[in-house]
Amino acid sequence: MKCLNCKNELVKWQKKFCSKSCAATYNNKKYPKRVRNPKNTCIDCGSYPVWREGARCSTCRSKHAKHLRETRTVSYYENWNGRPYDDIRKQARTLMNELGVEKKCAICGYDFYVELCHIKSISSFDPQTVISVVNDPSNLIYLCPNHHKELDKEHLRL
Repeated sequence: MKCLNCKNELVKWQKKFCSKSCAATYNNKKYPKRVRNPKNTCIDCGSYPVWREGARCSTCRSKHAKHLRETRTVSYYENWNGRPYDDIRKQARTLMNELGVEKKCAICGYDFYVELCHIKSISSFDPQTVISVVNDPSNLIYLCPNHHKELDKEHLRL
């Protein structure tokens, strides 16, 4: 008897194939694997798979998010329901963590609980100002709640 794939002579105990490799080759021709769905590829780099049609892979998603931070303006966030500038503040906290700025009040040195604040408030910027300008490190500072309140009420000048 001969191997169904390579036509080599079979040993007494072999039934159809001379090896697992021949069996896999033969069966994969007969029953091929599923074809990838071209719709579930990254829209930027084409890698496969992504979780839904028209999505980005994790690498391209992070590049795209960075691009949006650099190009979106204050007006994009003004019309959100609830607290309109929360996402801008979240991006500012992420930036300060990436820069490794020590979390303590810049005025009194208190470090148990501090808040990140914008020296020039977000609402005072022109609506067409890019978020990277609003969240510039020179406009961000850690303050304790008391000094933050004084800065917001304009009792404190930096």
